[in-house]
Amino acid sequence: QQQQQPSTYISPLANLNSPLVTCPICNSCYLMETPHDGIKCTNNNCTFQLDIAHEGLTLNHLQNQLAAIYEDHSRICPSGILKFRMEKRAGVSMLMAKSDACSFDVVVL
Repeated sequence: QQQQQPSTYISPLANLNSPLVTCPICNSCYLMETPHDGIKCTNNNCTFQLDIAHEGLTLNHLQNQLAAIYEDHSRICPSGILKFRMEKRAGVSMLMAKSDACSFDVVVL
């Protein structure tokens, strides 16, 4: 018997063999999980890199968090577009989401 998948954010680059998460920074490549670098973009020119493996967080956590951010934002601002950026605070890299159409500006991970 096949279990039903929970409804989550589905990357436009996903396929049936290996579900992929599109990079929220460059939107042209996908993210990969590595034991040493954490989660990073496969585009060498992209700035996305989150060293969250030591916290026990995975690509699935990021995928679920992105879905929650999109859902939260769409409730308050149905027409605004989210833009993502990397920000360093106290030496820690964080993925941030912001919308120019409203005051939405949050930490994703």
